[in-house]
Amino acid sequence: MQRHLLTLLFFFLLLDSSLSISLGPAAKIFRNPAIKRLYKHPLAKKVFHIGFDYLKNQSTPPPPSGAPEEKIQGLHLVKQYLNDYGYMQDSDNYTDLMDQDTVSAIKTYQTFFNLTVTGYLDDETLQQLSLFRCAVPDVNFNYSLSPTNNVSWPNGKNWFSNRTNLTYGFLPQSDIPDNFTAVFKDSFKRWSDAITPVLNLTLTETRYDDADIKIGFYKFNNMTVGNEVVGVSVIELVSGNEDVTVGEMLLDATKYWALPNDTLKLNSSTLEDGIIDLGAVAMHQIGHLLGLSHSSHNESVMYPYILPENQRKVQLSNDDKQQIKQVYSNPASGVGTSN
Repeated sequence: MQRHLLTLLFFFLLLDSSLSISLGPAAKIFRNPAIKRLYKHPLAKKVFHIGFDYLKNQSTPPPPSGAPEEKIQGLHLVKQYLNDYGYMQDSDNYTDLMDQDTVSAIKTYQTFFNLTVTGYLDDETLQQLSLFRCAVPDVNFNYSLSPTNNVSWPNGKNWFSNRTNLTYGFLPQSDIPDNFTAVFKDSFKRWSDAITPVLNLTLTETRYDDADIKIGFYKFNNMTVGNEVVGVSVIELVSGNEDVTVGEMLLDATKYWALPNDTLKLNSSTLEDGIIDLGAVAMHQIGHLLGLSHSSHNESVMYPYILPENQRKVQLSNDDKQQIKQVYSNPASGVGTSN
């Protein structure tokens, strides 16, 4: 799981040169030697989807107990995917054999997302796997900050404890237009309003270099980050100060971002074309940086996938409100994954 985080971060070293020379404080994360050492599992967009397309035509029940392990072409890609999101242990050599570890991982995945638990790659499971999603893992990750590990997934913890004012800023090199920043401002206000019953937390804009939460758009090349990823958030420990953390939100500049006032009706076809609702992704990533993990409730803004039937998801669910209140009612403690 640490490998997935570090691989993901090292990828941003390979960004378009017009961005990579001016990443500001985030550059320290992306040039971390540990990140380079663990850069091992690039996933090519075409290979990934060829594997899934093949598997869609091979979705059969697992062999009975005691039968030889079935070899399924392309299965190693699914195993890497399940590892990236917390369902399988790390390996340097995933195979195409449907072994018991893989069956168990698939069952855990199906359980988390309230799918029919079969232990094999049926059509329902393959359809879920093919959706756009957040790069943060779903389960089984515990990666905290320390002087030797200065980057963490935002795994269900209030990283900004004892703070009543947080700031956010936009990467100047991303040249984010005003109608985009307005979506982020609205999203921050929605989260602030949800926290207000337990803590009067203000969220205000400032310069990118001075911000607690830093927002930028980057050209994901889909070689290290799967084509399914639309955004990711991480927490960084500020060098030389073990008590100060900053949040980094990175969104895919190669996607087509829909705004709230767009007349375009979002559906499964527009989603397949890579048109993503900015408000829904902003709400999700801000939720991570404020302390929430992924939720298995599909009505939650913290649900990791973008569902074709509910793409403009900006209203906080009851579960979202309960979880964020729990985080800020007791700033010293965090909240794990909601189930």
